Amino acid sequence: MTRIDGTPTGPLRLSGLVAVHEQGDLVQLTHCGALRRSLVPAAVYHWLRTAASITRAAVRDDWDEESVPAVLSWLDRLSEAGMLVPGDADEVAAHFESLAATPEPEAAPLVALARRRATAAPPRALHVGLAGRCTMQLLDLAIRARWGARGVSPTTSYSWLDTESPFRDLPDTCDFFVLHMFVLRELFPLFVAFESGERAEVDQEVQSLRERVAGTVQRASLAARGRLCIVHTLSRASVSPWGIADVVYKRALDAINAAIYDAVDATDNVLVLDEDELLSQVEKRGVVDHLYTIYAHHGFATANFRNEMPPWGDARAMDRFLTLTVDRYLDLFHAWSGLDRIKLIIVDLDNTLWPGVCGEEGFNWFDADTGWVLHVPFSGIHQALRLIALRGVLLATCSKNDRDHVLDDWRQRAELYAEVGPLHPDQFVAHSIDWDTKGARIRRLLETLGVAARDALFVDDNPIERAEVKHAVPDLEVFDGPMYAARAFLLEHPRLQFARVSDEARMRATSIKAGFEREALREQSRSDQDFLRSLEVRLRVGPAELDDIHRVAELLARTNQFNTTHERLGRDALEPLVRDGKVWVMHVADRFMSYGLTGVVVLNDAGVRLFVMSCRALGLRIELPFIGAVLRASGLARREPLAVLRECPRNEPCRSVFQRAGFQRRDHDTWVLAQESDLYRDDAGIYHMELAAAEDAR
Repeated sequence: MTRIDGTPTGPLRLSGLVAVHEQGDLVQLTHCGALRRSLVPAAVYHWLRTAASITRAAVRDDWDEESVPAVLSWLDRLSEAGMLVPGDADEVAAHFESLAATPEPEAAPLVALARRRATAAPPRALHVGLAGRCTMQLLDLAIRARWGARGVSPTTSYSWLDTESPFRDLPDTCDFFVLHMFVLRELFPLFVAFESGERAEVDQEVQSLRERVAGTVQRASLAARGRLCIVHTLSRASVSPWGIADVVYKRALDAINAAIYDAVDATDNVLVLDEDELLSQVEKRGVVDHLYTIYAHHGFATANFRNEMPPWGDARAMDRFLTLTVDRYLDLFHAWSGLDRIKLIIVDLDNTLWPGVCGEEGFNWFDADTGWVLHVPFSGIHQALRLIALRGVLLATCSKNDRDHVLDDWRQRAELYAEVGPLHPDQFVAHSIDWDTKGARIRRLLETLGVAARDALFVDDNPIERAEVKHAVPDLEVFDGPMYAARAFLLEHPRLQFARVSDEARMRATSIKAGFEREALREQSRSDQDFLRSLEVRLRVGPAELDDIHRVAELLARTNQFNTTHERLGRDALEPLVRDGKVWVMHVADRFMSYGLTGVVVLNDAGVRLFVMSCRALGLRIELPFIGAVLRASGLARREPLAVLRECPRNEPCRSVFQRAGFQRRDHDTWVLAQESDLYRDDAGIYHMELAAAEDAR
């Protein structure tokens, strides 16, 4: 029993499921499990937080006689609402155990599994700033529960929405922000206009709201200062107040959301969370109150006024909606930052990329019943893989088959049906096709391509082959579902999402193939010097420009092998460094292809803070010409520059770079260039260097 009355109950405490937001003399308490809210006097709340013991006797001891009845009344109400619980109660664990028992929709497990696989790395700290009202107040527990299971240690900060300064009250320590603009005061004029029945008045209010929304998105983008901002759309009501034949209402809400998308298109750091997409996965009538009140709003708002779930509310659907929402936040952040992305997809062939066995008589890609090339699900898998490859993810095959027969047959059929889009074998960077066990071959394939097992995904229709591969390569992610689900798995996989795709990323497969051609040329050359001369390597080195920031951030986030400190500088940190001329970049080309921006050096006043280079450029031996050019052109070579080199997991390829460049070790992590004459000088007969001075770039 928890009620504060004449019966001894022992001391109580605030429930761990209660979220708090203070505003002046009132404090809003939200029970995130029961979705109940209550506004209490700030004095009562602060006493609850600081009292040594919440008991009837403590109230009499700590409050004056006139206040005691009111305080006891508040405690009774909070106890009945579940916001005060016995001191020894573990109601948080009980609540989440009940959630764990809630069945997930059948379509969810494969993507949920993909998210769980992304948690192998040590927990990463993330601080998210939430600006809005109703929904924002209920997210903290969902964020902690869901993100914790995905390898993230989260903290949150809240701010009431201010359309003129969206993140005014949020700390500068936030890694990214979430903005929910559709609070009651913003929607009220629109619904008043609908009640008028006048189309012109509705159109005028819609246009006004569109302008306010677009302006708020633009101000949020600037306030985020290069960090990610996620913006919620307005969830669209199903019923028009003008009747089922009306189209004005839905078109009006669509127009408001269109203004969000248009505003986001004009920014470089804002992404959209489409609420209707998430609501389509739950029972919308139990979450959004558009059928029960005049506002198309979340049911949590109604719960606020009644301090309990409304009779139409579906607590399970609301919990599911919150879970989907916070999962989407993290997915969008990973898509934006490039963290934990899959770099390689390895696929089987027979009954995975096409129906049947290629080596058997009568195999045909054309489906006479439907008139399609490669009927469902194979056509969809081909398209999904093609779309993912355009994001810069590498494709390879691993099949038990006769290599020459399969590749010849595949090539002929792909070219015959080229106009309707089957994948061509040349769109894969490597083929492992023979009769050996797949696990051992995949390990060799990963080594050849320079991809860690945890950054790769294997797709095979045969459960026996999948089991063998999982045993042989434990860190490899293996698709374990039926082939009809493979397309959705690939397109929805959180580690295969990209917010922006650079030109260099799109060329990744081409550059890998060029690397194989270079190695073939190396084997034919008499010496390394002859080999390098034959490549006709061209380097363009200079200070980074603002347009380079996206590619620089991507390179810093994705590169592990040639990375001298593993410091992950984001866009917000890079922009001032670029403006100050502290970031230098290298563009590379040879006789086989242009590799684009493949090297970054970040300087500070003492010397080299960070040196990163794409692994696909390592075979060109360009790291020493690059660092030498940067230090001379920046003037640092004359000032005994220091360089930091920290041994990190997997960065062995760069650990000798400063020693080879002419530096001497000062201590465990620091190297010094004692004299400019010691600095490496490149051979002009091998490397054709185009150098931009710092003042030229600015």
